[in-house]
Amino acid sequence: MRRLLVGLMSVVLVVGLTPAVSQAQSVFDDVPSSNQFSTAITWLAAEGITRGCNPAEGNTRFCPDDYVTRGQMAAFLVRAFAYTDRGDTDFVDDDDSIFEADIEKLATAGVTKGCNPPTNNRFCPDDNVTRGQMAAFLVRAFAYTDRGDTDFVDDDDSIFEADIEKLATAGVTYGCNPPVNDRFCPNDNVTRGQMAAFLYRAFGSPPVIEWPGCVIQTSVPEAECDALVALYDSTDGPNWVNNTGWLTNTAVCTWDGVTCDTGHITNLDLESNDLSGPIPPELGNLTNLTGLALLESSLSGPIPPELGNLTNLTHLALFSNDLSGPIPPELGNLTNLTGLLLDDNDLSGPIPPEIGNLTSLLVLMLGSNDLSGSIPPEIGNLVNLVLLGLSYNDLVGVVPESMLNISPDAYVFLSGQTGCLTAVSPELQARLSAWDPDWNDSCHP
Repeated sequence: MRRLLVGLMSVVLVVGLTPAVSQAQSVFDDVPSSNQFSTAITWLAAEGITRGCNPAEGNTRFCPDDYVTRGQMAAFLVRAFAYTDRGDTDFVDDDDSIFEADIEKLATAGVTKGCNPPTNNRFCPDDNVTRGQMAAFLVRAFAYTDRGDTDFVDDDDSIFEADIEKLATAGVTYGCNPPVNDRFCPNDNVTRGQMAAFLYRAFGSPPVIEWPGCVIQTSVPEAECDALVALYDSTDGPNWVNNTGWLTNTAVCTWDGVTCDTGHITNLDLESNDLSGPIPPELGNLTNLTGLALLESSLSGPIPPELGNLTNLTHLALFSNDLSGPIPPELGNLTNLTGLLLDDNDLSGPIPPEIGNLTSLLVLMLGSNDLSGSIPPEIGNLVNLVLLGLSYNDLVGVVPESMLNISPDAYVFLSGQTGCLTAVSPELQARLSAWDPDWNDSCHP
């Protein structure tokens, strides 16, 4: 019962100490997860097809409700299909357009013919793209041929009727008046959000993407991306409960459990995600982390001493795994920690005295391990503790008088040792009994 209580308190406290984070952080400030086009826009950005709509401010916005111009559409399609040949196409009205190269590549690929048939010596790069024109662009790009039996009621007089029917038969468009969807609205302008949805569906919602490597992504420093890849590879990432985004797109900050701020990874929360294998030392390169939660999985092997490099951490939760070996003394470098939860593992050896450096700790959970030796007097430095769990270990010897520095109102658990704990002063004996009436139960078999 005591072991269950300690475990439950760990769960409650780690939730309280862990900052609220988004499991799939939006790429753009103006595209919340509730936006109907959020998934399509996130995929579009991950594939490098869009960069944003405000380059002067670092492309932090997508502008999903803005209309798409023909020039912008050329850029989207050229990036999506990786067209490279500019050929000898020369429209008379695109020389001053920032999309001139994209327009020429699109024309060379046969995706556009121009905007003033039959002459077609102009492209009209600043005109908005209509839904009918979008249908024509995509039908040519994807070489759709099947018109099926789709019959919108408003496209009979449109020059794009055949393209619209082919697009609908391919499942790329449903219509413009849900839920009936018997109209296509061929003359309406296309918004950037709608354009994202068209492309997302056309590519298979989404396509299978080969991971290009961290050198390609620009979301975070390459070393931070490499650390995540090392974790994925070391802990059987393909079989995690949730590995959404991991190694399938270059928008690292949208990977499940990853939170970023100002171009760095700041939180990694993969709770109950069935990670299996050792924690890679490369995690020590995530030096901007404030939270690391890899609890309730099947992690094995030692805790890497490199985690001692994560000096910005405020909480570290690795409980309920199969970790073994000693507690690295390097964890004593993490002086900003308020929560250190390592209980319910197979850790062994003494409690390192360096733990006493963590004077900001509110919660220290080391119970249900195989820790041995005596309780170091440095534990008494942790005067801010509200919860200390040392139960169910192999601790023995005299409990240091310095533990009187810990608040009498704190929750302290010491019972269930295989060895015998004793205390010298009556004051400490009384305090220990108040904290945990069974603190020396192993002395009285």
